[in-house]
Order: sequence, then C-alpha cells, then structure tokens
Amino acid sequence: MKGFTLIELLAVIMLVGLLSIITYGGVTSIINQSKENSYKTQVKNIISSAENWALEHVELLPEDNDTTYELSLENLKKSGNIENKAIIDSRNNKEMNGCIIITCGSNCKQYKYVYEERECTK
Repeated sequence: MKGFTLIELLAVIMLVGLLSIITYGGVTSIINQSKENSYKTQVKNIISSAENWALEHVELLPEDNDTTYELSLENLKKSGNIENKAIIDSRNNKEMNGCIIITCGSNCKQYKYVYEERECTK
C-alpha cells in the first residue's frame, strides 16, 4: 500500500500554513486600501451633492471670509440632493452623520467644501 508518511503530511501542512500567513498580510492590506478608496469616493460624492445644494440655496452661503455654513448630511437628504437612506462608512460599517463645512474663498469668488466626521453645530 502506497501513501504519504506522517512527516510528509506535516511538511505539507506547515507549507500551506506558511503560505497562508504570507498571503494574509497582503490580502488584508489590499482590502483596507480598497475600503479607504471607497470612503474617499463617498466623500467626493457628498461634496458634489453639497455643491449642487449650494447652487439651489445661494442665499444661505457665507458672504465673507470670516463666516462658514455647516450643512448636515440630514439636510442634504431632506433637500433631495442625496438618497434618503443611511450612508455607510466603508472603513468601519457605521453610518456617516458628518457635516460639510462651506467657507468663502478669496473675496467669495469660490467656495471651499470640506467634509468632517462630526455633527454640525449650527
């Protein structure tokens, strides 16, 4: 009867385990990078929606360099600029409830939009 010896089986099991350990780190890194890229895309889409909202609500935008306007994701949902459903952060699978800070650029000719992971204060 032909077969594998115990030492040969242990060697194969050790080799498979070693390969698993080596590939786990690479795969984990790729998954984390993919989650981060997905989050950045979500933020870009939120900023784009905020810019569209601003076109419809020009009267609410700051008029000088010292003022800001805080736009919540909830207000973007209510206005119909983004879908009225939970936006999930791909990095941690939690709902995003941040705030878009709209500030006036030089002489208010261009506005700056920044998404922050915090509740709006205004």
